[in-house]
Amino acid sequence: MDQDEQYGQEGDKEEMTVKEAGRLGGKKVQRLIEEGREAEEERKPAEREE
Repeated sequence: MDQDEQYGQEGDKEEMTVKEAGRLGGKKVQRLIEEGREAEEERKPAEREE
C-alpha cells in the first residue's frame, strides 16, 4: 500500500511539473517569436542596402 501511495504522489508531482513546464514553455515560445520578429526587422534594412 505504501508503494501505491508513493506512485500516486509522484504522479501528482509530475502533473504539476508538466503544467509548470507548459506555462514556462509558453513564455519561452513567446520570447522566441518576439526575438525572431526583431531579428527579421534588423535583417530587412541590411538587405535593402545591398
